[in-house]
Amino acid sequence: LLVFAGYGLFTAGHPETVVYAAAFALAYVALQLTRVPSTRRARVAVSLLALLAIGAALTAPVSIPSLRAIALSERSIVMTYLTELRDRSVWSLGAQPERVLAVVAPEAYGNDRFGKYWGHSNVNEDASGYAGAAALLLGLLAVTSRPRNRGVALPFASLLLCLVVLSAAGPIGWIVRHAPVLSSSTSGGHRLLLLVNWVVAWLAAVAVARAEDAPNRRVLVGLTAALLAVSI
Repeated sequence: LLVFAGYGLFTAGHPETVVYAAAFALAYVALQLTRVPSTRRARVAVSLLALLAIGAALTAPVSIPSLRAIALSERSIVMTYLTELRDRSVWSLGAQPERVLAVVAPEAYGNDRFGKYWGHSNVNEDASGYAGAAALLLGLLAVTSRPRNRGVALPFASLLLCLVVLSAAGPIGWIVRHAPVLSSSTSGGHRLLLLVNWVVAWLAAVAVARAEDAPNRRVLVGLTAALLAVSI
């Protein structure tokens, strides 16, 4: 399964998306390794990385020709031009907390499919981090309920990090303008919204699983149903 997961990861499409997803996957693997006895940890880590490497190697028939063709593509020429204009990119605009608003309110700046739009790009792209009102409410329940599930830590930390990077708030704004990958993103790390969507869905799944296993199951299931009804 890990080999197929690695293959799917490295054929995910846009290189920037692959980098973000790979970073999250490695963080998840590192977290799981903390549960392995120290005497076996190094061997398990090598085995996991080897399986991921095999998955990556299986992409060679697709990735190698693609790498050769990238420099000849129209997109590569456009991206090279935009990179030269990096000072005019979204990172140069300073703090932009409004970029994260669409994560909870996708039409806060209008909807360019039916009328005017005042957002950063277009409503489809800017709202790609929106997982739905039900998922947001369930994710909030997962984060705030007690006792806190260990499965909440990584997705919640990733969610906060992505939102802070997207908003370029405070010292983070300087860091993202100079960090590898992020600094070369002409969209200002816009593809992080895909990860935001996914971790919100993860948190929602944690809340549903907790409701099914809890002693006071009926109360939690009722609360979950009420949240879903309100969101609809």
